[in-house]
Amino acid sequence: MREPGLSRPNVMRPSRWAGVICVGASLCCFVRPVLAEGTKAKGQGNDHLSELLFVKAEAGVQYVGFQQLHLTRELFPSTVHTDDVGPAAGVGAGVRLLFLTLGPHFRYAVFRDWDLWSLDAQLGLRIPLGSVEPWAILGGGYSRLGRLRESRVQVQGYNIRVGFGVDYYFNKMFSLGGSASGEVLGMTRPGVDLNQATGSVSEDVYKLDGSGLGIALQGSAVVGFHL
Repeated sequence: MREPGLSRPNVMRPSRWAGVICVGASLCCFVRPVLAEGTKAKGQGNDHLSELLFVKAEAGVQYVGFQQLHLTRELFPSTVHTDDVGPAAGVGAGVRLLFLTLGPHFRYAVFRDWDLWSLDAQLGLRIPLGSVEPWAILGGGYSRLGRLRESRVQVQGYNIRVGFGVDYYFNKMFSLGGSASGEVLGMTRPGVDLNQATGSVSEDVYKLDGSGLGIALQGSAVVGFHL
């Protein structure tokens, strides 16, 4: 617990990035033979409009601020960070019909005092320009916090997300790219009395319902597999 008036330094612990590094290393091992096959296929053309299914994985950095837009009542006591920066990873899949895509997307991010995960439905628009393909998405769904110090406290809500990015197709089946996204987070917390068990007055904020309207921003590297 930090003393009143003092804030903990925003120090990124190496262990928090271990999962993202492992995902990146695994993707590199898988990608190398696919790139070699893509080099052989140069000159044969990439007909992206014939794509029907896709799977994408992402790894990047996310910023979250739960009270940036509006605060009805505190979600956490002063000992818990309400905004933070941490590593994030996600995976999505879906169907494609010419220029449009539709499918689910799961994202998970790790922070100092909590984790944030979301499960969304996303509608995408893609613009084929040869091997380069810009795209944009609009989506929304369910968000929830995990790894809180007190397991009886539940913080959950919704998100509305917009994003854009660019993919480079090495062949018809494999692409690499980058993305940026922003979302509105509407989170709520039912009240729960923890003082009977802990005897601590610092948990009084949890007795009343809490809610806030915040934002999340993320930049990611993206790998895609297409059929």
